[in-house]
Amino acid sequence: MNDNEVLGLFFIAGCGLGFLILLGLGIWMLYLIYRAAASIPPEHRRMEPGMVWMLLIPLFNLVWVFFVVSRVSGGLASALQSRGIDRGDCGRFKGMFFAWCPPVQIVLGIIAFGLQIAALVGSSGPGPNPVLITGAFGLNCLGYGVGLTALVFYILFIVEVNSRGKELRNLELQSVNGSHSATM
Repeated sequence: MNDNEVLGLFFIAGCGLGFLILLGLGIWMLYLIYRAAASIPPEHRRMEPGMVWMLLIPLFNLVWVFFVVSRVSGGLASALQSRGIDRGDCGRFKGMFFAWCPPVQIVLGIIAFGLQIAALVGSSGPGPNPVLITGAFGLNCLGYGVGLTALVFYILFIVEVNSRGKELRNLELQSVNGSHSATM
């Protein structure tokens, strides 16, 4: 086995390990959303907590994320408001901002790809049209920026719903312990 083959195996192993780490992080984040959804009392739920896992379905998740964000944050807000606690939208804005980022990235990618094709096909000179190539590069960079913004808002959404879910669980424990000790 020569050096290039060894480097190739290390590269493949590194990519596989990176994929598994990202998959694990993604599942952990979905678990946090699931746990927040499960903390919502049944009378305030707008979806069953197990439906959060449907976000693992590729392409379908581009649409389903809007429902999950709206229903989980809405259920948390409703449950807290029924107890006289106002916590705003319980992460709905952050979640919706995150949810819109992948479709925006897809549109930017399609436009950038079209510019690259136009630069290659429509060029009258010796090489591709530099203006179109620069535009495609700029759109790709903008797409990466949107992706990083999506990651930030996804984390903010998860932190928000997770903390509101913990708050609901603590309120439930306090009401159970308070009513339980009152009956003794």
